[in-house]
Amino acid sequence: LGCDVPLPRNAELIGIESSSLNADADHENQVNLDALLRNRASYTLAFPVLSLTLNDLHDKPLARRTILPSDYLPPDEKEARGVAANHEVSIQLHMDTAELRPIGYRLELYYPQ
Repeated sequence: LGCDVPLPRNAELIGIESSSLNADADHENQVNLDALLRNRASYTLAFPVLSLTLNDLHDKPLARRTILPSDYLPPDEKEARGVAANHEVSIQLHMDTAELRPIGYRLELYYPQ
C-alpha cells in the first residue's frame, strides 16, 4: 500500500532518568550535556524532542534550545527505529554557550503536535 505508520508517542511512558550539564574544561564557553532517556513502555516509542533552557543565578532563562532526535542520535542510529521497549538511550552533546555563563538548566522532553 505504500503507507507509513508513525511510531507511537507517549510522553508519560518515556522520561529523562538523569541529566547533567557541565562546563568543558578544555574549551571555553562550551558545555557538555549528558542525559539518559528511558522508554518504560512495553512497545517501541518515537524519539522525543528535547528542550534545554539555560538559566542564570536567579533561575531566569538565558537561552533555550530545541534538540531534535537528529541532533542527539549518533550517526549510525536511525530515528525511524524509535526507542525500543524498556530500553535506555544515552545522549551526549557538546554545545557553545556564547559567553552566557549559565548557572543552571532545565531539560524537558515532548512530542510536537
